[in-house]
Amino acid sequence: QLEAAAAAAEEAERARKAEAEAAAIAAKANASIPRHLRVQLAMYARYFNAVLGDSTELTARGVIPLAEEERAWAGRRGIASRLGGDGQLVAAYLNYCIPNAIDNRAMHVPGKAGPLTKEQQRENLSLVASTCKSVGVAVGRVAE
Repeated sequence: QLEAAAAAAEEAERARKAEAEAAAIAAKANASIPRHLRVQLAMYARYFNAVLGDSTELTARGVIPLAEEERAWAGRRGIASRLGGDGQLVAAYLNYCIPNAIDNRAMHVPGKAGPLTKEQQRENLSLVASTCKSVGVAVGRVAE
C-alpha cells in the first residue's frame, strides 16, 4: 500500500507540473495571438461543447468540455490543444457530421495504462486525415 500511495503522489505531482507548464504556455500564447482570433476560438469551443457535450464517453475521456473562456484557448482543455492533440475531438465531430465515418474501435483512447503515446496520437490523426480525404475534405499536407 505504501508503494501505491507513493505512486499516486508521484502521479499527482506529475499532473500538477503538466498543468503549470500548460498554463505558462497558454499565458505566452495569449500574449501573441490577436484578440479577434481568441474570440473566434472561444466561439468554436462553445460550438463543439454544444454539439458534442451530450457524449458521456467524450466527457469521461476528458475530450469535452472544452474551455470556453477567451483566454483559455491554448490550455490543456483549450480548443487549440484538443484539435491538434490526439485526434479524438475531430473524430467525434466527423462522426457527428457523417455518422460512422470513423469506426471508434480503430481509435486509440487513453486508458488505465495512461495517456496515449506519440505514435498512437499520430495513428489517430492519420486515421482522421484519411477519413477527411475519403469524404472530400481537402487536408493538404497534413496527412503526409
